[in-house]
Amino acid sequence: MVHTLPENYAPKIEAVPANFNGKSNDHASVTVFPVVPQGPFTSDVLFPDGHSHCLLYPSARQQIVATHGGYPQPIKRPPNGIVRHRVGLSRFGLGLFATQDLKQGDLIFSERALFILLEGATRSIPAYFTKTQAVLAALKQWEMELESMFGRLMREDKEAYMALWNVHEDEEGMGPLVGRWTTNGFGLSELVDVTREKYSGIFKVASRFKHSCCPNVGDTWNRLTFTKEFRATRNIKKGEELTVSYVPVMWPQHQRQTVIDEAGYGFRCACRSCCSGAKKQEMIKKNGKPKWWFLIVALMSMAADDEGQGDWVVERSESVEMIKTIEREGFELASQYEAHLAFLVEVFCAMGNTRKGVVWLRKLDAIRREQRGERRSL
Repeated sequence: MVHTLPENYAPKIEAVPANFNGKSNDHASVTVFPVVPQGPFTSDVLFPDGHSHCLLYPSARQQIVATHGGYPQPIKRPPNGIVRHRVGLSRFGLGLFATQDLKQGDLIFSERALFILLEGATRSIPAYFTKTQAVLAALKQWEMELESMFGRLMREDKEAYMALWNVHEDEEGMGPLVGRWTTNGFGLSELVDVTREKYSGIFKVASRFKHSCCPNVGDTWNRLTFTKEFRATRNIKKGEELTVSYVPVMWPQHQRQTVIDEAGYGFRCACRSCCSGAKKQEMIKKNGKPKWWFLIVALMSMAADDEGQGDWVVERSESVEMIKTIEREGFELASQYEAHLAFLVEVFCAMGNTRKGVVWLRKLDAIRREQRGERRSL
């Protein structure tokens, strides 16, 4: 059955210029289409890192431009201008691959979004519309919002956007721009400090990432550069496909696949976590917290015997085994991984064995840089 909207229905976009300086607190009354960072977006000389075309509430825009620390800073890149990724054929269309061996925590690339859009924005839908008509009207207005930003892109950016996969091509009411958005959007929960405002972005390169429930790439949002930064969650071999997880890695397998199915991606995840990692995942969740009493046992062993006894006890601890299991199963994005690494650092420091403590500290530093973009390097 084909559903249609009334002939006299004409959706509208309430927008103000990018130089809006008002202080409206009415979040549902007005939106803005700023270019971030502001400036002549046709100039690669002035802004070689590109721009993001954004549909934001005024409060969000004001928070972004008020970011401290010299915003916007140049985006971060791998050292010596090295390109660590390439686009190539994957199982389903195009994907991303490593061009060199990568170490855990290495920056693969940073990218500024083409578009950033408010998710679930309040749209003016006539009260007399049926539920189906309301959905179609919202999709139509969403398409118009994207068209407003799409028209501002340079030709090569338009071509890149339209080349992205669209799994919703045959769905009723789903326009070509919205279809690609819902297929390829990245959540940007860290964009602003307002929990009820949720944004997502489309990226020219990053939207090519394929999914794995045990991914080898993680991402962080850098407010100062207004970019997503993608880092290796573990060591990656040259030529290996780079993957991210579309869902939280520690969700149960059936829940992860349900979300993937509901999104309409049309694939069954066959990563090692989905095929054989359910029991290991449950074990990691149950034993996620380090056993702090173990530190006392290690210190007592060291005091009662030679100084190497404590090391021997620690190396056979549950935390060491847990870290090995997490790395073997590809769950480095799990919070338990960082917790056990931090525990071992503290244990060895308390025992006075800084040499072994630094070994675990390097791994901890690498995963923290991957998860939070921290700059410290050991």
